[in-house]
Amino acid sequence: MPRFRYTAVNLQGESLTGEIDDVDLAAARLALLQMGLQISHLSPVSEPTRKLSGDDGAAISQQIAAATQSELPLVGSLRAYAEEVFVGHLQRRLYRMCDALEAGEPLERVLSDPSLQLPPAVAAILGSGLPPAAMNHLLSQTLRANTTTFELRSRATLLVGYTVLMLSMIFGLWTFLLLVPTPYFKKIFEDFGTELPSVVVQLIMFSDLMRSSLGLIWLFILLPVAGVLGLAIQTRLSRAARRRFFCGLPIIGAMYRLTALSEYARLLALMLETEVPLPQAVVWSAAGTNDADLQECSENVAARLRWGEDPVTASQAAGGLPAHMQQMLRWCAHGAAGAEPLRSMANLLEIRAKSLSMIALPLMEPVLMTAAIASIGFYVVCIFLPLIKLLNDLS
Repeated sequence: MPRFRYTAVNLQGESLTGEIDDVDLAAARLALLQMGLQISHLSPVSEPTRKLSGDDGAAISQQIAAATQSELPLVGSLRAYAEEVFVGHLQRRLYRMCDALEAGEPLERVLSDPSLQLPPAVAAILGSGLPPAAMNHLLSQTLRANTTTFELRSRATLLVGYTVLMLSMIFGLWTFLLLVPTPYFKKIFEDFGTELPSVVVQLIMFSDLMRSSLGLIWLFILLPVAGVLGLAIQTRLSRAARRRFFCGLPIIGAMYRLTALSEYARLLALMLETEVPLPQAVVWSAAGTNDADLQECSENVAARLRWGEDPVTASQAAGGLPAHMQQMLRWCAHGAAGAEPLRSMANLLEIRAKSLSMIALPLMEPVLMTAAIASIGFYVVCIFLPLIKLLNDLS
């Protein structure tokens, strides 16, 4: 419903400023006059068109989760959080959410705005079509669980960012060494007619190639070719295949896969407790993980469940399922009684993901630093070996 901002004077002569929802400007003016207000200014409030970021959506989810877990008033908690936010568009969106909740709109309707960029699990539950009571229960539980998932994914993103940064620094350093000092060493070697090892010859040739116009030509040729090949691979491989490849990477991929499986198990347990039909529960739980591989596997399992197969048979017949997911589906055969084992598995997977995240960054840092130092040491040794030989010859 459109919203209008007004400035008015009440019967006591006090100046008031606020906002009102109504169908149009004339109806809003009439409503204010019926309230006994003398209108000084009335204008429509432009709805924000900018979408929030994923981090903003996760922050809102965490705030709602904290309020529901502590049994605090939701509107008061969101308003208090808005007072602490320095980002203007996020603060305005929070105030609008509070106004809508105070006006009596249900929480699921307020959260269904796609521009909020809420986590996939919340979006999946909002689109499930469950009764309001069951949906509110699932939302509150899922928002609490999402806090841990967001923390794990943030650690994984930090690890990926650190790795990319260090590799970029190593690449930039090698580019500098090949373009700047190497030509001077080449001139020294040529002036003295020193016999060079093959590895030094290769370094000098590569340096000449990078400095020559031919190197630039190759660079301009290879970059579009690499882009075309990348697009071809992306179009030929499905999202699920790309996700499987990414999750197969050591440490980082394992962290993402364990986090997704933990979220999947927790959502599936909530669905079973709410007595959601199993085929729908499997699909909605996978949709909440934002993992294309799990979503594809869940669609296959759900199709077999709709055909009348039991969860154990469906998990065995559907190929390519992760081992943990097969065990989860076996527990689903017990109905609501399987929710507790699923929740226990979710906690175990979460602990494993946290352990990896706590080990990976301290382990990756010395590995990358050692690689950087070793690459510089390799260059120094390759370049100075001929100089040492030259000094021995001169002596």
